[in-house]
Amino acid sequence: VGGYIVEFDTADGPFLNPANGHLYDYVPGTRSFADARAAAEALVQDGAPGNLVTITSAAENEFVVGVLESVGAAGTVWLGALQDPGATGFSEPGWTWLTGEPFSYSIWGAIEPNDDNVGEDFIEMLTDGVWNDANDLFTINQGFVVEFVPPAPFGDTHCTRLPHSTGVNGTLVAVGSPIAAFNDVTLEAGSMPPGQFGIFVCSEFGGSTPVAEGILCVGPANIGRYFLSSQLRQADASGSFSLEIDLTEVPTAFFPVSLQPGDTWHFQAWHRDFAGAGPTANFTDGLRITLQ
Repeated sequence: VGGYIVEFDTADGPFLNPANGHLYDYVPGTRSFADARAAAEALVQDGAPGNLVTITSAAENEFVVGVLESVGAAGTVWLGALQDPGATGFSEPGWTWLTGEPFSYSIWGAIEPNDDNVGEDFIEMLTDGVWNDANDLFTINQGFVVEFVPPAPFGDTHCTRLPHSTGVNGTLVAVGSPIAAFNDVTLEAGSMPPGQFGIFVCSEFGGSTPVAEGILCVGPANIGRYFLSSQLRQADASGSFSLEIDLTEVPTAFFPVSLQPGDTWHFQAWHRDFAGAGPTANFTDGLRITLQ
């Protein structure tokens, strides 16, 4: 871990919670809360960043207990909550989740939280699923639970597209962050004919131009193409492909440009297809992104 982003996988997990679409896993090892937090935030699974688990309902608490039972975890585990007595306006109990979610649910053990030791400003889950307040250096903890939250899509769909050969419309979303300085945007195209090749196209302009069997929703002026060999894509069995783009090197018809806060750009995926007359092509939705 040590500050590096790593792909995390074990024979036992991660475990998908169908209620929220998040992934959860148990990471063993005795460590302080601070070290557990750093380790969790250095993990990534299927493109989703990790954090110490946050529990906002009885159902989610039960799910996490099930994860621990499934992997045979022994001992207590850190959760992603704390209280900061040094914060401006702090008053007891003052518990907060690291993610900023409302601290609206808790399942404390008998007489907990009780500040029994100095600095009991963190939460651990006991083996029976109830919670206890503990200090950062409490070393009987046998691991932590990491929660992987898929990035929320952003941008807005524009332009009417046409169904492809399977009878459905191709889709396009962006995940990561719309903040230009973060340079963290991945385009995810879906619902395309499986196995077909394609590329992403873009322009500062949005359009609606019939092309082949579909509608070109970018341009038609100054269209950039992600067509380097490393950027060519083939739809998988689910009809999807994706590309992480560099906001400092966005292609145009002439030369790459660096996008800045306030810029609005239009993206679309082009893909091969087959119609009654033979090989042709189609497009996904057009996606408009305004950077912050």
